[in-house]
Amino acid sequence: MFSNNSRTQISKFLVVAIVAAFVLSLVPQAASAQAAPQRYMIQLSAAADRNTVLSTLNAQVVDYIPQLNVVVVLMDESVAGRARSAMASGTVNFIEPDGIVTGDLEVAEPALLDEAMTYGYHMTQSPEGWALLPEMQREVTIAVIDTGIKADHAEFAGRLAPGYDFVSLDETPEDDNGHGTHVAGIIAAGINGVGHAGVCPTCKIMPVKVLNSRNQGTWSRVASGIMFAIEHGASVINLSLGATTGSETVRLAIEAAQNAGIIVVAAAGNSGSSDPYFPVAYPGVVGVSATDNQDVLWGLSNWGENIDLAAPGSRIYSSYFDEASGGYVYMTGTSMAAPFVAGLAGLVIAYT
Repeated sequence: MFSNNSRTQISKFLVVAIVAAFVLSLVPQAASAQAAPQRYMIQLSAAADRNTVLSTLNAQVVDYIPQLNVVVVLMDESVAGRARSAMASGTVNFIEPDGIVTGDLEVAEPALLDEAMTYGYHMTQSPEGWALLPEMQREVTIAVIDTGIKADHAEFAGRLAPGYDFVSLDETPEDDNGHGTHVAGIIAAGINGVGHAGVCPTCKIMPVKVLNSRNQGTWSRVASGIMFAIEHGASVINLSLGATTGSETVRLAIEAAQNAGIIVVAAAGNSGSSDPYFPVAYPGVVGVSATDNQDVLWGLSNWGENIDLAAPGSRIYSSYFDEASGGYVYMTGTSMAAPFVAGLAGLVIAYT
């Protein structure tokens, strides 16, 4: 973990290192957020008795995020109205819908490894970065908060930190979509003579599953995943997901991560828009747009004042969960751009 001064120095080093290879984003997306009207997140005040408040509301509890004192409940709008009234009494700090979030990608066809199509790793000068590996000063763990990971993929052998599945609520965050495995490969696929190598091939990956087989999840799962990463020693968090409607619960979780010295990287979104997109719009989050193989902004990438950097995101070759594909595919989206930055952050931290 790092002091505020150390985090500032790392962030400045990170920006300087990336700007030389990445295009600063100036242009526009946002995946549409779907409301989940029966599912709410309620933060109770420190003085409130949880059981008393929930009994008064007559709400069904489906989850609890103890670190943030946030209860996830199912209830109709009339009950939600009573919960909002409880804010006046001081027992409830806020209530918000537990909105739907999605991973930010478009899928392209599986293909064989071709140097011309691995432009992203060359454009970001990743091979030059690998020359620093013998001089690494520390082990770095990067939390991939996503659809999980294919744990037995050759690219991650011996470098998976214990994770968690907040969809099935178990300790086996297995990928049933492919998005998370692809993101993890961009960050940290190993140098093992097969496939490709990630930006930080010696970094450890902490798989935290918050998105289901349809690449969808809820804000409460995202917040729980962030808190898990904080408590289990992540140095960097990658969030290749988001929605157009934000969450105070997730903002608080990200703030807790930043206070713990963790660099939080997030995808800009894929709507070709400059409208606010979350969590990338929250303070201190490193927001990443996507570029193509001509080093110009990908046509569907979000852009705007909340975006800090851009990285390759169009037709990126990386690991995949499906054996039929040979274990590798091309994918496109800001989901693929963010992990280039997360991997470089891990490389910089390991070297400093």
